[in-house]
Amino acid sequence: MKHDRLILLVLLVLSAACRHQVEQGSNEIDYRGEKIKLSKAYSDYDDYKEDPDNIHPSETARVQRLVIEAPIAKRFESVESLSQTMLEIAFPGYGSTLLSEKDGTDRLTGFCVEIPRAEKERCVTFRKTGDAYELIDDFVKDDDSIIFYVKEENGSLVYSGGEGGRVVTRPLRQ
Repeated sequence: MKHDRLILLVLLVLSAACRHQVEQGSNEIDYRGEKIKLSKAYSDYDDYKEDPDNIHPSETARVQRLVIEAPIAKRFESVESLSQTMLEIAFPGYGSTLLSEKDGTDRLTGFCVEIPRAEKERCVTFRKTGDAYELIDDFVKDDDSIIFYVKEENGSLVYSGGEGGRVVTRPLRQ
């Protein structure tokens, strides 16, 4: 539970930074050191966030590529550094979901990050080893199903939704 609260706190800080950037009234937004052109200047973050056409059409493919190809370290020494990296991968104003084990243990954790305008998400999973987190899966889910849980079962990672139904099963990398 402490783990989930920490990730939520980091999300709120990142959201506040994005809100400040958009409320400056610019028609650009910073994403991972790149300037991304927006479809218009927004004076209100909520207007930006709720506009399905907020990214300029000429930028859509580039933004999708940047989210999909954003590098992720193979190992993080703390949940704070892991959370910060994952939040930096999420495009400002777009969603991300924290994945956990349904039984409440802390062995596996992950994130699914929305890929703007793609009906896809980039999903990554980490295994806790001591106090560190090691990357064990990274893939693009290409449908609109929602994943909340991940568990290890018979040499595979099983991803499931809110009702517990399987969404994706992937072989565990050795």
